[in-house]
Amino acid sequence: MWNDVELRDLPACAARLLEEVRQADGFALVREQVAEAEAIDEALIAEMTVGLVKSFGMYRQPRYLHPEAYAWEERDGVRTARIRPLSALLLYWAGGDVSPYVPQMVWGQGLVDYHYEETATENVLEFGATNFDTSGGFELGSLGETLVELAEDDALRELAVFEPLKKLLLVRTLQCAHAAVLQAVKSDAFRELPRAESFRFFATPGHDEPTCLLRHEH
Repeated sequence: MWNDVELRDLPACAARLLEEVRQADGFALVREQVAEAEAIDEALIAEMTVGLVKSFGMYRQPRYLHPEAYAWEERDGVRTARIRPLSALLLYWAGGDVSPYVPQMVWGQGLVDYHYEETATENVLEFGATNFDTSGGFELGSLGETLVELAEDDALRELAVFEPLKKLLLVRTLQCAHAAVLQAVKSDAFRELPRAESFRFFATPGHDEPTCLLRHEH
């Protein structure tokens, strides 16, 4: 559905998709849904920010951590466990278990170590150990509801406008997630998170889709 490079500049991607939607056959039938996708959803940003800040606090609690989260050290003949700092947080757009399978929730996965590289054609994220999976996620707000509404309509799915509008709605949710990240990193919970100095946020907008970097560094 995506090529990797287009997700590196979300505002430009959204602008291109919006124009593509307006020019596509069937636009007149989805004006209401397009209106939903024309602007950033401030309520969704607020909800995502709260979810991220809550998660930062949860990640410090041992009951949420995988065994891979710990490094064992021996001091004076005694083995003790130390929590390995997080290197990144991967946000994953998860679809429903039944049709229409479009993303409906965002889940998080903590990465202990990773390698990320942007080539001419690909965004390559490789990681090994993870130290937690979220015990809960957050929904995609009115954008997600509109996406499901579109995907459940057999007639609309046949229109040329469907695919670019679907992508536009997802890009808007990625933009909301990016804005939420920029707010969440200002929190005490983030400052207290055991993490690497070069900590990063990544997002994957669906199964088998490319990953993009949500930059938060100044």
